[in-house]
Amino acid sequence: MQAFRKLLLQLCLERPSLVRGDTSVFVAVESLYSMDGTFAPLQEIIDILQELLPRGNGYLIVDEAHSTGIYGPQGRGRVAMMGLESKVLARLHTFGKGLAATGGDIAVVLTTLIRDYMLNYARSLIYTTSLSFSNIVAADSSFDMLVDGTAQKLSQKLLNNSLYFTGTLSSRLIHIPADVLSLPLTWKRHQSSPL
Repeated sequence: MQAFRKLLLQLCLERPSLVRGDTSVFVAVESLYSMDGTFAPLQEIIDILQELLPRGNGYLIVDEAHSTGIYGPQGRGRVAMMGLESKVLARLHTFGKGLAATGGDIAVVLTTLIRDYMLNYARSLIYTTSLSFSNIVAADSSFDMLVDGTAQKLSQKLLNNSLYFTGTLSSRLIHIPADVLSLPLTWKRHQSSPL
């Protein structure tokens, strides 16, 4: 986070319009980086944005593709899990991965301005990427599982299986140098984070 703070401070020094609130900064991150299983420090990013851009011109956009259906209440992702919905400009969800369909959406866009902008200026994207009926049924079925609690049980089973697999594999591969094979040393962060 020191590098992020340093970069944002440098931007503020180079662009006085940021400090005045005349221009904005948009920060886009993934809530969960799938290749190594690390979580973006969302709260820390928000704190730095609010500290260095107190006029409210620092915006966070979070890609929840790898946490949709797995983390948070009813699988709504890590932003919802952490209670940060009101501090994130937009969350992107996919119907693939955890929801086992294809397609996606920009969920919980917090301003009508952005929603109206998308409806009026992204029409070609909206109408050329419509979902097939089978994908709509698949996504709808996944949403039903999120609402009725089935997905929560499956998510917990997935996490337990991942913990078991990583624990078992780590102890057997301990002699392999870390620069050749990288496995998490501990999964306490997952165990302490409620789904």
